[in-house]
Amino acid sequence: NKLMYKLFSGAVNDTYLCANPTPLSPSLLQEWNAENGVENVSGIIEVTTSVYGTGFQHTIHLKNVTMRKGNSTFLLATDFLYGNFIRNN
Repeated sequence: NKLMYKLFSGAVNDTYLCANPTPLSPSLLQEWNAENGVENVSGIIEVTTSVYGTGFQHTIHLKNVTMRKGNSTFLLATDFLYGNFIRNN
């Protein structure tokens, strides 16, 4: 898996993401890429699943992820809640 953080000069929607070629606006201001992790130590993508009504809720955590841009790095978090989504049957 590849994890990237992109910062744009304005709002980005589905139309922008699916366009070919990519529109010139909003422009990409910054792009950070996650460093490769160490198994069971860093760079962990953890997904937990629970029953939700007639479907399932998937919750995504990113653990000990370090982001890099050139010579700059930062620890995203020891446990970053990326979000969750519900998938109905």
